Order: sequence, then structure tokens, then C-alpha cells
Amino acid sequence: MKAESPACRGEAALFGSAFFFSLTALAVKSAASYFSGAFVAFIRFGVEIPLALGILLLLKKEMKVRDMKTWLWRGFFGGGSMVFYFVAIGLSSSGRATLLFNTYPFFVALAGAFFFGKRMNPGHWASLLLCGSGVWFVFHDQSPYGLWGDVFGLLSALFAGISIHFLQRSREKNNTIIVYLSAAVFGFVLTAPSAGETVALTFPLAGFLMVVGILSLAGQLLMSYGFKYVHPTRGSIIAYSSLPLTMGASFLLFQEKYHPLFLWGTALIVAGLIVNLRNKKK
Repeated sequence: MKAESPACRGEAALFGSAFFFSLTALAVKSAASYFSGAFVAFIRFGVEIPLALGILLLLKKEMKVRDMKTWLWRGFFGGGSMVFYFVAIGLSSSGRATLLFNTYPFFVALAGAFFFGKRMNPGHWASLLLCGSGVWFVFHDQSPYGLWGDVFGLLSALFAGISIHFLQRSREKNNTIIVYLSAAVFGFVLTAPSAGETVALTFPLAGFLMVVGILSLAGQLLMSYGFKYVHPTRGSIIAYSSLPLTMGASFLLFQEKYHPLFLWGTALIVAGLIVNLRNKKK
């Protein structure tokens, strides 16, 4: 039997990460009834850091960072993206925030062109036009959530798009867990001012927030592993599969309603990402 290729394993890992990220978004939305998105992120990073270090010790992996500059940039943009995403869920809905976050292939392409010397062809520009039009519809769908949730959702996508390039470079020289720890440490520091909300933390809620951290860590480690073997643009589109899972579950569990303009925007964004994927295959 032919051995499974690294690319296939990478894509399978990215599909797995999308599933865990969908579960995380739903859990964060539930937790946002009691705490701010920033505090949920703070607890998440506080859970993930010792877990990640424990896994490193258990596997007897070297705790050494190679190419510190790239690792730090990955941490800054990756941690910032995660914080903005959690805040966006708290201010709007899990489905809406996930849609805007998953526009990050748009920013992967732009960042690649402007900062990393990657060329853009007509297929890329068509994809960006469709995605940009979709975001415009989402921002103008008269939702009851307010503007700031959308702004933080889009900021999470911008930071994620830039982070993907540093993630892939850092993953070439570092262990998956080492790469993720950069984002977790930066995220923990960024959300530390929200630590005052611990006064309202009861035992059942503390356990629930720990589950958020475990789910998120599983998604992050699978994503870091997958991007070692998959091109950033293709990988970011595979990760987009978390959107229908999250939107469907949000509708069923939280009765989140979607305005027709939001659905039009979603369709345009999905069309743009499909154009981008087909362009990559060619």
C-alpha cells in the first residue's frame, strides 16, 4: 500500500483543526454570557501554556527557539488575531465573527504580495474582489450586534493573514508546539488586564473555560502541523470549512439569525475563496 503523502496528512490536520476551532467558537459564545471575550481568551492562554509545556516535556522535545525574530512576529500577529477573534465573538455572534475571521485568505494573499514577495495573478485579484464585496455586504446588513464586533472580526483576519506567513517559516525550523507557544504567550500578555474578572469565576465556569483552552490548543497544534506541508493559501481555504459548522450550530443552539445581506456577503466570500482555490490548482 502506498504511504500517505505529507501533503495529505497536512490537509487532514487542517480539516481537524477546523472542527476543533468550530467547537471553540461555540464554547466562547456560551462563555461570553458571563465574561468578556478578552477574559475568556486570557483563561484560554493560561490553560494552553502549561499544557503545551507539559506535552513538550512528555515527548522529550527540545525547548529551544530557532529563528527568534520570525518566532516573535508569529507570536505578535498570531496572538493578536486570537484575542481579536474572541472579542469579536463576545460582541457579535459566533457565526458572524467566524465568517469575518475566515476572510484571512484575503489577507494571506495581500500580505504575501506586499511583504513577502509573492506574485498575484488575475485569479488572485478576482478572488480579492469577490471577498471584499462580501465583507462590504456583511458590514451593511443592519445586524443588531453593532460595528465593533465586525471591526474586531476583520482585525482578527488581518492579523491571522500576516501570521500565517510567519507560522510557515517558523514551522520549518521549530517544533509545532514551540511555534504555537509564541502566540499563546503574546496572547496571555495582551489579555492580562482583564484578569480582574476572576472575582466572578465559579468552579463550574472555571472548568468550562478550561475546556475552551483544551479545544483551542488541539485546533492550534493541528493547524501548525498542517501548514508545514500545505501552501498557506490552500491551507487557509481548507481551514475555512469551520464556517458552515459554526454557522449551522450557532443557528441551532443560539437561534442566531442571519440577514439576507449577510447571506449574500457570505456567498460572495465563499465564491472568492473557491476562485482562489481553483486558481491554485491550475
